Amino acid sequence: MKQGPENASYRWVILGTVFSLQTILSMTVFSFGPLAPFLLEALNINRTQLGLFNSLINLAVMIFGLPAGWLIDRFGVRRLLLVTGMLGVFFALFSRVDNVGTGYVLIFLAGIGYAFTGPSTSMALVHWFSPRSRATALSIKQSAVTIGSAVGAVIIPVLATGLGWSNTTLILGAAIMVVVVAGFLVFRDRSSRSPAPQSPALAIFRRLLGDKRLLHLGLACGAYGALQISISTYLVLQLVQVKGMPAIEAGAFLMVTNIGGAVGRIMWGSLSDRAFGGKRKTPLTIIGIISGTLAIVLSMGISGLPWGLLFFMMVILGATAFGWNGVFMAFATEISSRDMTAAGLGWAMSLGMIGAIAGPPLFGYIVDRTTSYNPAWLIFGIVVLVAALSLILIKEHKTSL
Repeated sequence: MKQGPENASYRWVILGTVFSLQTILSMTVFSFGPLAPFLLEALNINRTQLGLFNSLINLAVMIFGLPAGWLIDRFGVRRLLLVTGMLGVFFALFSRVDNVGTGYVLIFLAGIGYAFTGPSTSMALVHWFSPRSRATALSIKQSAVTIGSAVGAVIIPVLATGLGWSNTTLILGAAIMVVVVAGFLVFRDRSSRSPAPQSPALAIFRRLLGDKRLLHLGLACGAYGALQISISTYLVLQLVQVKGMPAIEAGAFLMVTNIGGAVGRIMWGSLSDRAFGGKRKTPLTIIGIISGTLAIVLSMGISGLPWGLLFFMMVILGATAFGWNGVFMAFATEISSRDMTAAGLGWAMSLGMIGAIAGPPLFGYIVDRTTSYNPAWLIFGIVVLVAALSLILIKEHKTSL
């Protein structure tokens, strides 16, 4: 197979390709929030059990994120891109389950495919974009996560109301398989990039385990992920149960939260590259302070909030709680050694998944036990604030890739 074109304009083809992939994949991964009212009834589950669906996807990402990164460093992006199609295959099979246990198994297997999405699409941009524009490119790509989620927040409840939740998930799974194959046909690895010398796999794993900066960054941003995934999982359900909104109308609030996230990701990436002179730590800290504070404000209750004010708060919460990922990915790649850049990113993402795994069921458990969403918002807001302030301790170091 011939290598792709070696001209600067082709990087925009790469960006467009990974943006499209990430949009469809994210619409599916974050569909459990819009599907929540339907799944609770169809599978006869509670909020804690609902949160486990997102936890299992993120558990798969945590377990397989580091091996995925190592494989990408070794064999290139293009060949490993096809593995993301597992998400579509098993999500389509999930559409036919009639009990939660089988559903959990299928969603975990789907998550293995999703584990390859972050490292592969991110490294595609790291290879094609220079350090001075890298955070912007990664943030544009990551804005596809929230754009896909925003579109899904509106479309999925409509489809589930008209076609049923099972047919809706079947459509989402099939769409993933189509877009992954199309992306594989379009994508080309950059042949002009000289390969980094490869260390033995075991040596790389040992070095990663001993890297305190990646450990700190991953765990701190795990708190960010816990809040982000919990919002995606429970916002629609809270608005339906507390404010009495129809599911479609509640989905519109999740949509504007994700739109705020899409704008925020691009904005924070651009600010990191330009206003902060390539610094990643400062914007990540600011993001956490704002989102943690907003979560604490929401813990005072939303039942009495005017819809206009709630709408505005969701936009700002989206821009921060959903807006950190691109800067985080740039930070992780830049503090990793060149011979294990994708592996370093995969390791940091795996560590961050701890929060994404524990967050949704913990949030749901708190709500189930207290019969109120307010304590969950308060606890998660405080944890994010502490994590944000701890980032100050990480020593920032720029690398050239």
